[in-house]
Amino acid sequence: MIHSVDLMRVGRNKEAEKFVRQALKLNEDIFGLQSQESLTAYNNLAANLFGQGRYEEAEPIYRKSLALRQETLGSEHRDTASSLSNLALNLMMQGRDDEAEPLNRQAFELRTKILGSEHGDTLTSLNNLAGNLQLQERYTEAEPLFRQVLSLRTKSLGKKHPDTLVSLDNLATILSKLGRVEEAEPLHRKAYTTNIELLGDKHPDTLISMGMLASNLNKQRRYSEAEALQRRAIKYMIEVLGEAHPTTLAAMGNLGFTLNQMGNDKEAEEIYRQVLALRAETFGENHPDTLSSYGNLAYNLIEQLDRADLAIIPARALVNGWLARWSVRGNDARAEAQYQREIKSKKHYFTLLADAAWMAAEANPSQNERLREEAFRALQHAVMGPASRAVAHNAARRAAENQAAGLDELLRQRQSLASEWQTTDTLVNRQLTASNKSQNKRLIALRQKKAGLAQKIETIDGEVQESFPQYFAMVRPKPLTIEATRAMLGPDEAFLLVVPAALGTHVVAISDDNIQWARSGWKRDDINAAVKRLLWDVGANVTVSQVQEAKWMEEGEGAYPYDRDTAFALHQQIIAPVSDSLKGKRHVFIAAAGSLSSLPFGMLVAEKPVGADGNPTILRGTKWFADRHALVQIPSLQSLEFLRRPVPADKNELDLNSFIGFGDPVLQGQSNTRGAKRARAARGIHSQKAYGSAASVFQGSRTRSGAGIADINALGKMARLPGTALELEAMRLALKAPQASTFTAARASESNFRNIDLSGVNILALATHGLLAGEIEGAVEPGLVFTPPTEASESDDGLLTASEIAGLKLNADWVILSACNTAAGDGSEGAPGLSGLSRSFFYAGARNLLASHWPVRDDVAAKITVRTIEIKRDNPQYSRAEAFQRAIQEIRNDSSADSDNDTWAHPNAWAPFTLIGDGAK
Repeated sequence: MIHSVDLMRVGRNKEAEKFVRQALKLNEDIFGLQSQESLTAYNNLAANLFGQGRYEEAEPIYRKSLALRQETLGSEHRDTASSLSNLALNLMMQGRDDEAEPLNRQAFELRTKILGSEHGDTLTSLNNLAGNLQLQERYTEAEPLFRQVLSLRTKSLGKKHPDTLVSLDNLATILSKLGRVEEAEPLHRKAYTTNIELLGDKHPDTLISMGMLASNLNKQRRYSEAEALQRRAIKYMIEVLGEAHPTTLAAMGNLGFTLNQMGNDKEAEEIYRQVLALRAETFGENHPDTLSSYGNLAYNLIEQLDRADLAIIPARALVNGWLARWSVRGNDARAEAQYQREIKSKKHYFTLLADAAWMAAEANPSQNERLREEAFRALQHAVMGPASRAVAHNAARRAAENQAAGLDELLRQRQSLASEWQTTDTLVNRQLTASNKSQNKRLIALRQKKAGLAQKIETIDGEVQESFPQYFAMVRPKPLTIEATRAMLGPDEAFLLVVPAALGTHVVAISDDNIQWARSGWKRDDINAAVKRLLWDVGANVTVSQVQEAKWMEEGEGAYPYDRDTAFALHQQIIAPVSDSLKGKRHVFIAAAGSLSSLPFGMLVAEKPVGADGNPTILRGTKWFADRHALVQIPSLQSLEFLRRPVPADKNELDLNSFIGFGDPVLQGQSNTRGAKRARAARGIHSQKAYGSAASVFQGSRTRSGAGIADINALGKMARLPGTALELEAMRLALKAPQASTFTAARASESNFRNIDLSGVNILALATHGLLAGEIEGAVEPGLVFTPPTEASESDDGLLTASEIAGLKLNADWVILSACNTAAGDGSEGAPGLSGLSRSFFYAGARNLLASHWPVRDDVAAKITVRTIEIKRDNPQYSRAEAFQRAIQEIRNDSSADSDNDTWAHPNAWAPFTLIGDGAK
C-alpha cells in the first residue's frame, strides 16, 4: 500500500493502479468491507482512477466510499467530509458543476465545524468551492475565496509550501479570467519557479504551473514565449501523466490555440483533432472539455479559407452538445441559475455555427436552404436573453392560470423565491471570508434562509408538475422554424434579425412572401464602434476616451451635428442587404443582439446623406429608416409568438382607456428639465448628472431579499421634474381619464403605487427619474424614483427596483416609461438586450412598452407620448407603431425649437423612445 501511495504522489497513477486494487482486495478479505482499512483502500482506488482522468469509473467508487463512511463513521466524521470533497471534485471534472457545488459547500461547512476555519483540509474545501464557482463563470464570487485560501495557507504553511503555490496559481488564474492578465503574470511566475526549485521540472504541480503561465502569456498575445513553455510542458506531461490525461489534453489544446494565433493553422488543426478524439473517448461527446475541442476545431477550419466549409461538422456538434446538456438540466434554483449563466456565456457558439453554415452554403449552394434553416435557429439562440425569458414566463403563467385557478399566483411566488435564492446564494459566498462572530452568525442565518427558499421552490415545483407540467418547457422556448415565422407574420409585416459576430454580422429578413440571409463584412468590433459613435452623438450613457471625445467634438458642421455618414454606413451593412424582404411592409419587427440592442434603428439613414449634418433643414430632409416602416423592437422571435397568443377572457373586459400615471415626485434638488440639448459645447457630458448624483442613493441596510434599502436623504436631493406632471395631465386628458388617475407630488409615492390594483389598468405611465444599476452604489439592479417617505422601509424607500416591478401583477396593453434609460444598455458589447426595468415590466404582465434608450428631453417627452396616444385615439386604423411613427415625425418636422444651438430635427430629440412588444395592433 505504501508503495502504491508513493507512486500516486509523484503522478505515476497508471503504474500504481494494480497495487491499489490488490490492497483493496486484501483488506476486504482480512478486515471486511466496512473496516477502516477497506474504506481507505476504496478511497485510494477512486483517487487513483481520478488521477488517470477516468472520472466516470471513479464516481461510483467515490459514492460507495461516501455511503460506507456515512454508515460506519457518521455524517460528521472527518473522513466523511473527505469523501464529500472527493466526490464533488470528481463531478466537477465531469462538467457537472452545479451538482458538485452543494457537496463542496457541505464538505467546507463540515470541516469548518470539526477542524476549524484555518485547518489545511478546511482550506482545501474552500479552495475547491472557489474553483467550483470559477467553472460556473462566477469569477467575482470566486476571487475573494481564493485570496482567503492563499492568505491562510501562506500564514500556516509558508510561502513555499506546494499547497500555497497552488493557491498562488489559482488566484492568478481568476485574475486572468477577470481580464487582469498583467497583474496575474508575476504570481504565475513565482509559483512556477518555486515549484521547479522544490519539486523539480517534471513534477505534476510544476507542469500544471508551467501550463498556467503559458496561458497567461497567450492572453497577453506573447505567443512565441507561450509556445516554448507549452511544448516543454506537453513533452513532460506525456512522459509523466500520459497523453490522454486531462492536464495533458488541456495543455495540448492551449498549444493549438497559440499556433492558430501565430498563423500555423495546419499544425493547430492536427493537435485539435487529436485532443478532440482523446477527450471524446475519455469524457464522452457532451463533456464541456470535449465541446470546447469541437469549438476550437470549428474556429480553426473557418480561418483556413480553403477548408472553411468543413467547419459546419464540429460547429454543429458543439451546439448540439450544449443543447443536449441543457435539455437534461433540472429546474431547481441552482440548476436554473447555472442555466442562465451558461446560455449567456455560450452565445458565441451559436454565432460560430451560423458562420460555419454560411461558409458551407457558399461552398455547397445546393445545401443553402437547409443550412439557412440551421443558421436561423442558431441565431435565435444568440439573441435570446433575460427579456425574452421574461415574456416566456409571462405567457407560461397565463397558460397555467387557464389550466388551474391560482397557479398564476403560485408561479409569481416561485419567481420571487428563485430571485431571492440567487441573491442569498451570492451573499453566502461573500460571507465565507468573514472572521468575526457576528459575521459568522450572519452566514449561518443566510444558509438557513437559502435552504428554506429551496424547500419552498421544491414544494411549488411539485404542485406545478402535477397541475401544469408543460410550464417548465414553455419557459425555455425552442427556436421557431422559417415556416412557422412566416405563418405568424401578416401580409404587411416583416421580421428582421441582426446578430453581430466575430467573423461578420448575420442579418435575416423574413416576410410572408420572401426570406433573405446575408452576412455583413462588418464584424462585432466594427458594429460596436459605430453604435457607440451614434449613441454618443445623441447623449446616451456611453463611455469614450478623452482622445475619442475630442476627435468627435471637432467633427460635423454646425452647432448640433449628427454623424449621418456613420448612420448610413451602418444601414448599408445591416439593412440594405435584405431590403427586398422589407419593401412595402408597414411593420418591421426587429430583434438585435449585442450592442445593436441599445440602438433605435429608426435613427439610421437609408440614403446617402448630403449637406451639413448640423443644419435643421437638412436633418429634416434626411431619409430616415424610421420613415420607411413602423418599427417595433422585440426581445426575440419567440417573444412575438408568445405576445400574439390569445389573451385570457377577462383581459377583453378591460376598459381600453383605463389609465394610471405616476410622476413628478417630491424631490429637493433644483427643478430641472429632462434630457440634454447636446449642442457642441455640451457634448460628452452625461445629462444624468444634471439631475443630482445617484451614486450614494443606497444606505448600508438591506431587505430580507438582500437588496439595498435606498437612502431617502440622498434620493431626496435629486432634481425635481415638474415637466412630468404636465405630461401625465396631458395623457389623462387625451384618454378622458378621471383626475384621480394621475399621482404626482406627494401622491407619487411607492406605497401608493404598490397599493393600487394595477391588474385592471390598460395604460400605465411612469414619468420620473430612471436609475441604471451602474449608477447606484450598492445595488445591482435599476429602479424608478418615487417621492421619498419620511422613514424608509422595505415596502417604501422611494425607489421601485426591477425585482419589485417583477412582483407586480399587470394586465396592461401598454406601459409608457417616460423616464431615463428604461430600454437598453450602454451600447457596449455584452450590454443587456433590454434593461432590467423593461424586462421586469414584461415579466409582470405588460404586453407593450414605450421605453427610452437615453435621457428624454422634457420639451419633447410629453409631445411624443401624448401625441402617440392622441393619434391612436383619433385614427383607430393605425397600429400603436404607426401612431408612434407619426408622433416622432411631427416632432422632427416642428421647427419651433430651432435656434443656433438646438433643434428637434436631431435624433436626440425625436428618437429616444422605442416601442417594444407587438406594436402592430
